[in-house]
Amino acid sequence: MMVVPGYGGSCVPKDTLALAEIGKQYGSPITLIEQTVKANDYQKKLAAKKVEDALGDLTGKQLAIVGLSFNPTQMICAIYQPTSHYDPKRPSPKR
Repeated sequence: MMVVPGYGGSCVPKDTLALAEIGKQYGSPITLIEQTVKANDYQKKLAAKKVEDALGDLTGKQLAIVGLSFNPTQMICAIYQPTSHYDPKRPSPKR
């Protein structure tokens, strides 16, 4: 297994947030899920910081991210910059 900067995709992030919210609504917080969401957010921010530390100020720069496999928006969401992406194992989305 390879280490990645947090989990992503279209389901897991919203499902963990929904599960944490349901626990709060019923007066039984699911702290493991809540902490998992916080840790995931932190990991994405940490990855973005490492990019900034390596490249300097990202204002006005366009980044290319290669080899994202599962979801090309996973890292892009963490960086908040215009990006290009390419993954030979994942077909381009239909427009």
